[in-house]
Amino acid sequence: LKLDEWPKEGEGEGEEGFQYFAKQPLRVYKGGSPIIDVAWSPSQYFLLSTGANKLITLWHIARANLIFSIPHSQMAAVTFHPFDCSLFMSGTLDGKLQLWSTRNKKMLTNREIRNGDDGMITAVYFQPYNKNMIRAFVGTFMGNVTILFLTAKNTFEYYTSFNIQTRVLRGQGCKITNFVERPGTKNVLITSCDSRIRLIDPETGQVICKYKGYFHQQSIIRSGFSHDGKLIIAGDEKSFCYFWDTETHNSLPSLSNVSAKHLKRQLRRDKNDCYYRFRSHKVRVTCATFAPEALTDREGFIKELFVTADQSGRIKFFLNIRNDMIS
Repeated sequence: LKLDEWPKEGEGEGEEGFQYFAKQPLRVYKGGSPIIDVAWSPSQYFLLSTGANKLITLWHIARANLIFSIPHSQMAAVTFHPFDCSLFMSGTLDGKLQLWSTRNKKMLTNREIRNGDDGMITAVYFQPYNKNMIRAFVGTFMGNVTILFLTAKNTFEYYTSFNIQTRVLRGQGCKITNFVERPGTKNVLITSCDSRIRLIDPETGQVICKYKGYFHQQSIIRSGFSHDGKLIIAGDEKSFCYFWDTETHNSLPSLSNVSAKHLKRQLRRDKNDCYYRFRSHKVRVTCATFAPEALTDREGFIKELFVTADQSGRIKFFLNIRNDMIS
C-alpha cells in the first residue's frame, strides 16, 4: 500500500500536470442546520440532505436553491431508489420507515420498525435484488437489522431481521451508521458504533467476516469499498484512516505450516484485524471514501483516489497505488 497526499500544499494539479478537480466548488448549499445524512440519486443530478432542523431537502446540481423541503417529526436517514430518481426512502428516530415521491411530495408508504424497545432508525439502504424486486435495509440504534422487499406496488414486505452483536454484548447499544454492497456480490457491509465492520450475507444474516482495529464509539462514521471491492476504507475517532484487505480471509495459508505460538485471530476466515492505517488528520476522521473508478497503468499498478474529511471541515485527497500481482 503506497499513499501519496494530493495535491501537496500550494499545488493544484495531480500526476503529470493533470488537474483532477476544479479550483472552485460547483455548488455550495446552505441548509441552516447541522447535516445528518446526504444521498445522491442514481443519475447523480439530485441530492437529498437531512439535518437537525427536522427537514428532508431536495437539491439539483443545476440550481442554486433547494427544490423543496419535507418536514419530519425526528431526524432522518435517507436514500434514493436505485433506479427511480423520483422515489426515496427515509427512516426516523421514532421508528418510521417511509417511501416518498419527489413528483408530488407525497408519502407513498409508511411502516413502523420496532424490535422490542428499539425503534430508533439510524441507517437505511436500498439494494437491487432482481429485475422486479428491491431490498430495503433498516439499521437501528441497538444494532438490529430489518430487511424488507419493496414491491412493485411500492409497499414494504417483511423478509427477515437479526441483531449484529453477539449475545454477550447485545443490549449495550450498537448504533448502525451505514450499509453498502460489496461490488460484484450481493453481500452487504455494515458499519456500527462498536468499533466493528461486518460483511454479511443478506440471505441468511450470517457474518462472513468481521473487520476490527479502528476506534468508533459515537460518531456517524461510514465505511466503504474500493472500486473492485478488494479494500475497505473507514475513518476513526482517533484521526486515522484505515484499510482492510477483503481477500485476506479467502486466501489464508495452511495452518499446518504455522506454529501454535504464531496463531492469531487475524488468521481466522471470519475475523480480520489485519489492517493498514495512517494518521490523515489531527482530529477525528468522519468521512473516508474511494473514488468510484480507478486507473490501471501498463505495469499493472492500480491508481485510485480517495478522500478523507474531519470534524473541523478539512478535506484531503490521496492517491493509493497498488499492484495485486505483487505479494
